[in-house]
Amino acid sequence: MVIDENGKSLGELSIDQAKYLAFGKNMDIILVSSNPTSTTVKMASFDKIRYENQKRERKKKIKSSQVKEIRLSPNTGDHDIDTQVRKALKFISEGNKIRVMVVMKGRENIYSQKAFDVVNKFAKLVGKEVENPIQKMGNRVIGNLK
Repeated sequence: MVIDENGKSLGELSIDQAKYLAFGKNMDIILVSSNPTSTTVKMASFDKIRYENQKRERKKKIKSSQVKEIRLSPNTGDHDIDTQVRKALKFISEGNKIRVMVVMKGRENIYSQKAFDVVNKFAKLVGKEVENPIQKMGNRVIGNLK
């Protein structure tokens, strides 16, 4: 069974006839399925198919290495933290890394230790450890989870 580049079936052809048709259209013959009773081949540009497969592989690789960010504040309630923990567990199950960011506003900047405690509490609830020492950058406290 031979299928042309548009997906139209050309019927049962010999290997020589299929090669001749493919050569005339500057195409390659690609094996789709091999059964003992019949073999199905498709006429297509092998370089185009290889490029599309490589493009799909690149998308898979890019997606697996994302860092998802969870934003909290020093006064975030326990129920809200539990909701964010569920979201973080979903991200981890998808293979993503988690960055916890506690944003402080106004007078909260004086009590930055509370922000450090929120990051540690979040890491404990998720069941992960903080990768590097927790950093304070301006009005933000950031911790990456392993």
